[in-house]
Parts: sequence; structure tokens; C-alpha cells
Amino acid sequence: MGTAKGARRTSSAAAGAGAGASSRVPLVRSHGTDAGRVIGKSSDECYTPAEFVRLARDVLGVIDLDPASSAQAQAVVRAGRYFDKERNGLKRKWRGRVWLNCPYSAPAPWVGALLAHYQSGAVSAAVALFNSRTGSRWFHELAGVAWRCEARKRIRFYGPGTSGGNGMLDQVFFYLGDNPARFSAVFSAVGRIVAPSVTQAVTGARPCVVCGRALAGLRRDAETCSSRCRQSRYRRGSS
Repeated sequence: MGTAKGARRTSSAAAGAGAGASSRVPLVRSHGTDAGRVIGKSSDECYTPAEFVRLARDVLGVIDLDPASSAQAQAVVRAGRYFDKERNGLKRKWRGRVWLNCPYSAPAPWVGALLAHYQSGAVSAAVALFNSRTGSRWFHELAGVAWRCEARKRIRFYGPGTSGGNGMLDQVFFYLGDNPARFSAVFSAVGRIVAPSVTQAVTGARPCVVCGRALAGLRRDAETCSSRCRQSRYRRGSS
């Protein structure tokens, strides 16, 4: 009897342990969350409404490259070239004028790629759309050198990763290029325009009259930050 009771107690304990184990929610690690929800690959398929792509095209003139896209999104973007998940834009060379609406689950490497291609001169201008994650390092890396538009209203994305409503986060458009005045004029209808924070808050230096970057470390009478911006200013003055 003692053995039988012990066996029953052991069996009951094992069953209880099994029930407890099956009721636990596994911890899932991810590069990002949205309002406490883990962002997976399916929820990265959030496409930008045509009205905002039109504004980006108005600023850039034409969209040469969309490095984080899909065939469905291209019905609206109509870039000269695009990379989808299979072709992985992070492993490709970017050139020309870029529109970027990258996977929101892991924006940091896309910001790094954008800045690297822009600083090398391969990308001449870009408009990029992100969730407004002001507590992230990548946000401040980009905000230090790029003009931005803080959208007044949350964007109603479409695509497989959406449920037909607005997201839980605000959005921000960033601009890299030599015509921030054009970006400001076009996107001021969408939200508040903010100059690069490096220029305003860190160095206290005057901005380049073409692209807005800080003129820290240059001659006091300098008005442009690079030969590219000097040439751009010259071409504008000559036209």
C-alpha cells in the first residue's frame, strides 16, 4: 500500500509539473517590440501609402532605388531598382536617390547602410521612413546628420503585416541630401521639420547652406561642408 500511495503521489506530481510546463509562455528574443508585441518577419511587410511616397518623389525628383521592398510595394513606389527579402538590400550596393521604408523589427543595420552609402557619395539623396524610436541609438545617429519631419498623425500602412489600422507608434521621415529647403517645404504639411541635432545641440556650429550638416572644424567663413556641396551650390547659382 505504501508503495502504491507513493507511486500515486509521484504520478500526480509529475502530471502537475507537466501541466505547469505546458502553460508557461516561452521567452522569445527579438530585435524589437511594438507595444510589448514581438515583431516577426510577417509584421515587417508594412507598405507606405501612396500620398507619402509622392511627397518623397517630389523631394528627390525620382526614386532610383528602394533597397527594402517587394513587388507589391513597387506598385506604388515605382523605383528604378528595388531589392526584396530574397535579394537582401543590406548585402547590395546602393546608388542614386533612395526611398527607404525598412523592416521595423531591426532598423539599426539599415540606418548604418544608409549612412555609409550616403557618406561615400554613392547615395546622393534619400528620404527614409521609420517609427519614432527616440530612445534608440540608431535614431540619434541619423538625427545628428539628417533633417527630419515628425509626422503629426500616425500613418495607416497597408500590406500583410498590418491589420488595417494605425500603428502603436508615431512615425518620422528623415532626409539626407543637398536640398533640405525642398524637403522642408514639401513635408511641412505632414509634420514639424527639425534640423540635424549635431548642428543645433552638440557643436553649436553653423550649418552647411546646402545640406545642413555642422561646419565644425572648418574655416570661420566656410559656408559648405564638402566639395560636393560646393559644386551643388555653384550649379544652382549658375542655373
